Amino acid sequence: MNIDTERIRAEPHYEIGSIVLADAAVLVERWAERARAEQPTAARAHHEILRNELLAYLKAMGQALRQSGNTNPKEHRVEADEHGEQRWDNGWSLTELVRDYQILQLVVLEHLEHQLDRLLGYREAMAVGVFIDDAIAVSIAAFVRNHERSIRDMEHASTEAVRTVQARKDDFLALVVHELRNPVAPIVNGIEALSLMLRQADSPIRDALRLVKRQSKYLARILDDVADLSRMTRGQLELRKGVIDLTDVIQQAVHSCEVLMAERQHRLTQDVQAGSLIVEGDSTRLVQVLVNLLNNAAKYTPSGGEIILSAHGRQPNVKISVRDTGAGIAPEMLSTIFEMYTRSNTATEAAPDGLGIGLALVRQLVVLHGGTVEVFSDGLGKGAEFVVTLPAYYGPEAVQRPTPEPVRLPSFRILVIDDAPDGRESLSSLLRLMGHHVDSAADAVEGIAAALKGDYHAAFVDIALPEHSGLEVAHAIRREMGERILLVGLAGGTEPDEEERARDAGFDAHLDKPLDGDAIARLLFSVRRPH
Repeated sequence: MNIDTERIRAEPHYEIGSIVLADAAVLVERWAERARAEQPTAARAHHEILRNELLAYLKAMGQALRQSGNTNPKEHRVEADEHGEQRWDNGWSLTELVRDYQILQLVVLEHLEHQLDRLLGYREAMAVGVFIDDAIAVSIAAFVRNHERSIRDMEHASTEAVRTVQARKDDFLALVVHELRNPVAPIVNGIEALSLMLRQADSPIRDALRLVKRQSKYLARILDDVADLSRMTRGQLELRKGVIDLTDVIQQAVHSCEVLMAERQHRLTQDVQAGSLIVEGDSTRLVQVLVNLLNNAAKYTPSGGEIILSAHGRQPNVKISVRDTGAGIAPEMLSTIFEMYTRSNTATEAAPDGLGIGLALVRQLVVLHGGTVEVFSDGLGKGAEFVVTLPAYYGPEAVQRPTPEPVRLPSFRILVIDDAPDGRESLSSLLRLMGHHVDSAADAVEGIAAALKGDYHAAFVDIALPEHSGLEVAHAIRREMGERILLVGLAGGTEPDEEERARDAGFDAHLDKPLDGDAIARLLFSVRRPH
């Protein structure tokens, strides 16, 4: 069962829409009361103009819920856009903006059930959730748009001031990524754990879980992209190059995107010239390049369209092409499509605009590999083609093959050291469901003592521990235990030279939060066996 948000928007929900429309003022007051109870000193619940904007949004949402046959109602989005503008003007944080809507959703659901004197139906609850999610997306876009506008305004200052602003923007992006990784990590861990627990569940549950898992991975990928761009602007992104076969890279990228393509019923045609695609590069980063291009093609290609992936060796280069039959690109955008924060003018309800960083990241990664990326399109509605050109490798070094997927992972004794309770408990639960014996520690001192006393095969250590950092923990454990334990550093992925410092401290591997269950399995399978 696929959850079709367009169908949900088109369904008439006259009864609940009428209640929201009629009781909008009551809902605003209850929202304000809940917000004050949660944060008594917060000013946002006391700003009359902001409460008026929320009132206008609720009325628009109620009206939209009452309508039928309209798969793309816009009124509530207009009010949500104004809501985001107002929040920016009054100094809200992005977290406060999202929390406003989370509180509002709870208030609306509780009020509807009270007024109806019954539990809401599944489709009714889904409809409220879809319209609130729409508002969150639009408000965040308005918030980000204003942030970017403020940055552009400041760029008219002196050269030194511009450098300062750029540094602050980079620091801001790094801080946002770091702060978001902490709550996202336990969410992703929890979803991975639920996937293992509910493998035999009924089809509707599995379908809903797949939806949540896919969206959580999409959010994690956005965080990774933003973190990488932050590293690039600071000149801190390092490639781990080796001799690789792009056939392996293509297979991994296609595997990562096949769920999205299947959901949109795309036909994927591959024309890959095996044996002639040897390059020197970072396989992880090149998979990232192709995943971005394939996801981009899927995003802007309508259901039933075709995506053509081809790769050929043409001395002295290797060329990879991703072509689609989708929305195409306007001629005036072809010269700027790879610029930071450039967004397509072909966004639709099914393919909303992103943050405008994916293609910028693609170009930067390709350039770091000594290659080029080009875009071709005959115009709107005529599809697009992206061509990546990389220098071929003809040296004597052997090709590095990816680690095979573990058929059955042995059971390990694992220690998790993390001061964040949600992150520590969710990762521990996931590892236990994967079949491992897991203990945990909440700080560096407790973690070192546990590691030296226990006979662990691996330890997952949060690098950003308070008082004594994870780097100090790794150094202490490695000094006493030598190579008998696998040490994995968990990080936010934004600190300068983070990976290098982790290796120097004794970590065998460095992973950015949130973790991927498959990546954990491959890491444990390839590095250690139980003693």
